[in-house]
Amino acid sequence: MTTRTKFQRRHYCAIAELLARARARAQHNDSPVEAVADIEQDLIELFRADNARFSASQFIAAANKQDRRAA
Repeated sequence: MTTRTKFQRRHYCAIAELLARARARAQHNDSPVEAVADIEQDLIELFRADNARFSASQFIAAANKQDRRAA
């Protein structure tokens, strides 16, 4: 039985590229909060390019839910 995956190679490559850019920027960034914000913006750009109906505001709200639970 073959298992279907949700992601394709292009997804893995895009995310790996995003993380490589984040690592490069993090070397010049003293704030972990700024580093996460950079990654968040990169993900928003990636998802918008993939889906015109992507909602950045919903994505940010969902990403920040975890922060509220941890507080």
